[in-house]
Amino acid sequence: MKVLKKAALGAVLVGITASTVYAAVKPDDAIEYRKATMEVIGWNFGPLGGMLKGKVPFDAALAKRNAERLEYLAALPLEGFPPGADKGEKEKTTAKETIWEEPDKFKDLFEKMGSESAKLAEVAASGDEGAIKTQIGEVAKVCKSCHDDFRVKH
Repeated sequence: MKVLKKAALGAVLVGITASTVYAAVKPDDAIEYRKATMEVIGWNFGPLGGMLKGKVPFDAALAKRNAERLEYLAALPLEGFPPGADKGEKEKTTAKETIWEEPDKFKDLFEKMGSESAKLAEVAASGDEGAIKTQIGEVAKVCKSCHDDFRVKH
């Protein structure tokens, strides 16, 4: 856990540095970055969602590992939505224009994703299946809310 906290601090420092160079980020590069980070989040959330739905057998160790990863990963995608990144090739992204029209609401949802993921990591350390599944559901609600408001449906 200490390693993850150090990694998260490093990510914050990188994020601060990255925020100073947002103007230099090409929109298509931002699209590729955010797609990659979202894919990694999905890779780690998928088994948790499967456990919640009963499609994957509950595995406390896997839940703990993936929850700890999500706690760190939740902060990464936001960097991929700098001002002007809505000007990339539209066929490459499912991001709605409302992200740049309502940036505070969008940022708030990412912050909520971070806090709910942190709660999940804490609960997952207990090994309590019921509590873990309840918190997986809370993380899923935040994901769904953001996707409903800010992602083009396929």
